[in-house]
Amino acid sequence: MLITDYDLLHGDSNAFGALYERYDRDVRKLLWAKKLTFVDDIDDILQQVWSRVYEKRDMYNPKWKFKTWLCQVAIRVAINFNRAKSKWNNMNVPLEYHTYIIDSHLLEPLEMLLLQEIRNSVREAVDSLVPPECEAIKMTYFEMTSSSVSYRTHCRRARRKLHKKLRNV
Repeated sequence: MLITDYDLLHGDSNAFGALYERYDRDVRKLLWAKKLTFVDDIDDILQQVWSRVYEKRDMYNPKWKFKTWLCQVAIRVAINFNRAKSKWNNMNVPLEYHTYIIDSHLLEPLEMLLLQEIRNSVREAVDSLVPPECEAIKMTYFEMTSSSVSYRTHCRRARRKLHKKLRNV
């Protein structure tokens, strides 16, 4: 008796593990073929894919082929992962807002002066933002907290403004 994908999807954790074993290789190949991932990111993306599949398993319609639904989930997760990663990597806002202790013997005097100027420019630019945006930037990038939708919205707006202000720094 062949166990269907639907039964595995809605079964216990062992059944879900069997589903993972059945399709993980196909999802990997799909992500490589579509060039949706890099070597370093494949495991992170796959973890998010299977997590999303588990969370959204009630949305799966048994009229569809499971593999097709799984591939669509994988593509969307990979695109969102890469979009989020590129925004983070391409952010041109230096994170030297806080005063860090730097051994003066490691830097030349000109480098110390340049670092201080960059810090001052970033501090002024962040402080010039409207209060919700300023708070969101500080919480997200300096305190490494906050995940609410409103903070993410304020952060997105603030990053755009900071990018314009700090373009020549």
